[in-house]
Amino acid sequence: MVIILIFHYWAVYNYIEKAILFKSYLINFLLVLIAYILLWSFKKKHNLLIIFSLTIIIKFLVYFIYFYPVFYQDSILEHKEFMIFFIPYFIGLIIEIDSFKTLI
Repeated sequence: MVIILIFHYWAVYNYIEKAILFKSYLINFLLVLIAYILLWSFKKKHNLLIIFSLTIIIKFLVYFIYFYPVFYQDSILEHKEFMIFFIPYFIGLIIEIDSFKTLI
């Protein structure tokens, strides 16, 4: 995830505020970590698919509550702004799915 952060930072260096990019990666990393801990701790007690689905819903809620208002301040949601959240989201999702496979 750090390698992709560095590449992403380099690709959009002059276009966006750098702090929001780092916040996006940090928040997504923390959400993936929390999701993994939840999946691991409840692997024998609850349905893992429900917990996995809830973590995905929580990530989208974080996007719409925190990132979307910041990106939509000028009434235009640019492609670069959209990708600030969804590149780390999809990387985290791939990591989450891989760890989900090992838990099953």
